[in-house]
Amino acid sequence: MKRPLKKFVAVVAAVAIGLSGALLAASPAQAHGGPSETKQGGGPTPGFSSEFDCVDGKWVITWTLSARDDTKRKVSEIRMQKPGQGQGGNPWNSVELDGDLRVDEILQQGSQTYPSELSGTYVLDGDFSGMVKLQVRTDWWHQHRGWRTGGISPDNSVKISGECKADETGESQPWSYAKSTCEFIKVKVANGPRATANSSFELRVDGETRQSGELTPGEWEYFKFYEGEAVEVYFDGELYDSYEWNPEAWCFPGDYEVTSGCFNWIANLWVPEYGETTTWTFTDNTGASTEVTLSPGEEFYDEVLAVAGDNPSLTVTQDPNGETATYEYDQPADCFKEAEFELVEGANCEGVFFYAHNSSQDGVDLNFEFVPSAGEAKTVVLAAGEYRDAEDPITFTADADGFTVDLTVTPVEGEFEDGPVTFTSAAWASDQKGCADAPGKGDGETDDASRLPVTGTSMMIATGSAAALLLAGALLFLLMRRRHTAQNWE
Repeated sequence: MKRPLKKFVAVVAAVAIGLSGALLAASPAQAHGGPSETKQGGGPTPGFSSEFDCVDGKWVITWTLSARDDTKRKVSEIRMQKPGQGQGGNPWNSVELDGDLRVDEILQQGSQTYPSELSGTYVLDGDFSGMVKLQVRTDWWHQHRGWRTGGISPDNSVKISGECKADETGESQPWSYAKSTCEFIKVKVANGPRATANSSFELRVDGETRQSGELTPGEWEYFKFYEGEAVEVYFDGELYDSYEWNPEAWCFPGDYEVTSGCFNWIANLWVPEYGETTTWTFTDNTGASTEVTLSPGEEFYDEVLAVAGDNPSLTVTQDPNGETATYEYDQPADCFKEAEFELVEGANCEGVFFYAHNSSQDGVDLNFEFVPSAGEAKTVVLAAGEYRDAEDPITFTADADGFTVDLTVTPVEGEFEDGPVTFTSAAWASDQKGCADAPGKGDGETDDASRLPVTGTSMMIATGSAAALLLAGALLFLLMRRRHTAQNWE
């Protein structure tokens, strides 16, 4: 997983500072949030299954569309692809089925008005051989917007082989066929409708009998065997055929999750080992777009687009199944961490000094960069809880009246979105009380006491707090407040 970029955002309060004359600008925090993820598309697409049978010399295929939630759905398109159909690589053509699986029919789970399943049949000649594919598009009902265009189902395919003959002798033999679904292999055993005797059957998996019984003329039964089991069919003690579970690749479509990061949309994508290559297209509310394509067995977990604009949202389209979902931005609660600092500025006969305390409770380390108007700059790094007090002040020697020190406060990791915390100390003056022997006065000699605050020394006490964005397994958001006060100690 690629590590997300570290970033800070500051929200500042402003106060005029007494003797220091400092003023810190302020800007309000941007509002974030909104409902948690919202998928548009009417919930899960309907289930789609098929089976076929040989009936009086004709292949009869039955497709069933099943509602999987209480979303009201309407069939808007049915199309088929089969060998020899049209030109240019067997294109999809609209088709009508016998039954209630028709355009404009409605299905809904749990409804007293509409069925939860729609079925339709299609008949082929008995000598037909090959793959027949069907796709169904269903629109979905939005309570405020009416019918909304829905996605088209993955194609449901039926592979027909062998020959289906009408019985011309007045007799019929037992027979079987199998259909692989996404979850299991479905085996049908049947005795011919004009058979003259009962027929026994036995279904074996790895040499072990799983099902057995007897079929009267015209009787048939279905049995399901799950994921990967190969089934052998015996009639009257003789092997008739064997079948293996062979699901289509679309049975294992790629899947995904989208989550809101503090500054980015994060996608978790995967394609099963037996699936097919899948492409996801991500488009945000500003029109920015990106794509990710995965092959079977691959996974992806990373940022895809930055959160941008007002009312951020992200629309995801998955191909080949064409599903589309839209997510609304929902800022994580743990984006906020609190950082605090206190700063004391003072002046003595030698120059300017500072006390600093990083009082953060959430582990935000801070850089304090001091740049004097004359002399060398100093950078002090204070981890959360560390301080520099009167026993170890940060000192600067003044070279002349008007000497100042610029201070910049930044987090050790990342930066403030609104810029660093900055201000300038009060200008140093040589005519302070008790500084008769200060530099430029008399012979310039001083003692150690002159380096400490004394009566008449100008002092400023500044406090601040910042909620800092850190990288702690997830991107965190910075909220910053600063409050400065000043006091003259006479």
